[in-house]
Amino acid sequence: MMVDRCIDPHRLWSLKTWELVHIFSKTDLWIAEALAISTSNNLIACGLRDNEIGIWDLHTNEVIISFPGCSPSTMTPDGKTIAYCTDANEIVVWDVESNRQVTILSDHVAPIERLVISGSKKWIVSSEKYIAKIWYLDET
Repeated sequence: MMVDRCIDPHRLWSLKTWELVHIFSKTDLWIAEALAISTSNNLIACGLRDNEIGIWDLHTNEVIISFPGCSPSTMTPDGKTIAYCTDANEIVVWDVESNRQVTILSDHVAPIERLVISGSKKWIVSSEKYIAKIWYLDET
């Protein structure tokens, strides 16, 4: 799946069939940036307007979880864990199933520009201008 965020409203495309799958209605919570799609193609983690992070259910067209945070955000392929940033240059790791915070990673001194989490949920790579950091997530 691919989300086209260059136009309003945003569109979700299938990369297998090249068909338009979904058109997101333009609301106050429409998708803004830092998109991550689960491999089951039913959830999108995204930065929303007004400094919120949200998990969007594609089947219901609803934001099922939202909380304060900012882009970038990322999600494991199974859609069970997301990581997102705060205005304090921290990375919050969140368990979607239990709707709870797993940990906070803090060592950046500038705004985080890129963020990715491994499918195994053991590694996060983040970067700020000219600096990349690799984080190991222990079994917590």
